[in-house]
Amino acid sequence: MSLSSAPFRLLFEKSPYPVAIFDRQTLFFLAVNQAAIRHYGYSRREFLRMTVKDIRPPEEVPAALAYLAKNIQGKVPRTHDGQTWKHRKKDGAIIDVELMLFHVIYKGREAGLAVVQDVTKRREIQERLRAFRDLMDESNDAVFIVDPVTGRFQDCNGRAVEWLGYARKELMKMGVGDIAVSMTDPWSWKRHVARVRKHGGVIREDYARRKDGSTFPIEVSVRLIARCRKQYLVAILRDTRVRKRMEREILEVSEEERRRIGRDIHDGLSQTLTSIGLLCKALESRWKDRTSEPARLLEEMAQAIQEVRSQARDIAKLLLPAELRDREIAGALKLLARHISTASGIPCDLETSGVVALSDATVSINLFRIAQEAVHNAVKHGEAAHIRISLAGTGRGIELVVSDDGVGLGPQGQFESGYGMRLMRYRAGAIGASLQITPNPKRGTSVRCFLPNAGALGSLLPDEILSSCMPTVAMGVNRS
Repeated sequence: MSLSSAPFRLLFEKSPYPVAIFDRQTLFFLAVNQAAIRHYGYSRREFLRMTVKDIRPPEEVPAALAYLAKNIQGKVPRTHDGQTWKHRKKDGAIIDVELMLFHVIYKGREAGLAVVQDVTKRREIQERLRAFRDLMDESNDAVFIVDPVTGRFQDCNGRAVEWLGYARKELMKMGVGDIAVSMTDPWSWKRHVARVRKHGGVIREDYARRKDGSTFPIEVSVRLIARCRKQYLVAILRDTRVRKRMEREILEVSEEERRRIGRDIHDGLSQTLTSIGLLCKALESRWKDRTSEPARLLEEMAQAIQEVRSQARDIAKLLLPAELRDREIAGALKLLARHISTASGIPCDLETSGVVALSDATVSINLFRIAQEAVHNAVKHGEAAHIRISLAGTGRGIELVVSDDGVGLGPQGQFESGYGMRLMRYRAGAIGASLQITPNPKRGTSVRCFLPNAGALGSLLPDEILSSCMPTVAMGVNRS
């Protein structure tokens, strides 16, 4: 197409991009279009008195001249090669531009035709995105963008790569089910997404699986977002190993305080009650008329003191049964069942099966406290007529169940927010166990605590137990 033809003149003037024609020898502008005039702020007359050097910062002129010299000699492509240059407007503003250069003949002269695209805003956005990516990569938490339909990862940050041991390219070929222990099948994912859609976002606890197969505890905050007519899940994973260790230390301090109180009751209160009981017996023996009213009252007082002393001794034992120090939880549960039956009048039975081998005293103590809290709930709130405690050891792990035939669960919100229920979940999480609280088919409630064997977490624990036992909280709801 001839540069002097009407079609070219029309394209030249109507182009939305700045277009300029310059002399390849003198570098003076020969023609500019309206877009160039608007964008740079110079009039057409001003442009025609300028060279291409005049719209560049002084420090960039040598590189620009070298580039144009190579272009004239045909050593670089005629069209845009991806290089970005700096241009200066009439008001002094510096902009980033990309150029497309063509060799042309204009009015008999060797000329260059330059099509300019201002990429300043694009570069600013790219820099912001790059800075945001750097900040996200250095975040203390792992971040994933997930397709809510397929569960496949769309993007992730550097912390996710570091924690899980996969390359970013590997993670982009994977999905939630590849790293989340609780997501054992497609139905697990669908149930989770349904909860997120209902609440807009949830916070839950889970375990993450690394490339080497090892697992570690995490808290996952998930929110549903919509961008460009498409929905995504943003999942933020927080490593809770330090928090779990601190929780365990807090529980150990709590148990130490229980031991101290138990010793004080045993060595102080019980001994004092024994002394008072002996004094009552001594006064009774010295009373001449054993059938008199004072003598009878002394005898009743001595019996009452003996009962209180017996109760204090049982309380001291329950604060920290000696069996737990030896990891003999069955013996401690037997003591609990006997104490509940005696103190409340509600029959409480214990059933044991299999081999129950606990790793340390802390695990046995927390399992015992979970059973203790469940039994007390059944007595205090459940109006139970019978309570059953079962402890079973299997190849998968240890299962503790406390079941009653009382009035059952109250309103879900009130039930879940109870201090005792939260404490049971807290204790279960501290030892890597799961907790499930469900209504019985006919009447009453069952509390199930499952402690998997080492290395069995996830592969041995049923999803319906794991996912329902790990806390799941709607976004914006108070979790205290």
